[in-house]
Amino acid sequence: MGQEIGRCNEIVQANQWLLTMVALMKGDSNISSADVYIVSLAILRGLSNWLDRNEGTPSIWYMLKLHLDNAIQELERWKPQLAADNQ
Repeated sequence: MGQEIGRCNEIVQANQWLLTMVALMKGDSNISSADVYIVSLAILRGLSNWLDRNEGTPSIWYMLKLHLDNAIQELERWKPQLAADNQ
């Protein structure tokens, strides 16, 4: 029983970012900037990777990919600042 509870707790912790994403969608104001950073970067990278796998897409998708990559680079520049803010 204890092992099963431990396994369930691990699943909840692994999916904690989903709760953050739901809170973002609801507009909750008590979310840390680090949580916003992590969720945003995960979503943008996922979308960018999906666009990479669909190479035969029209030029509009190519332009979207360029903008996504720029947004990812910008978010990655914020990381040192977020680490300083959380200390």
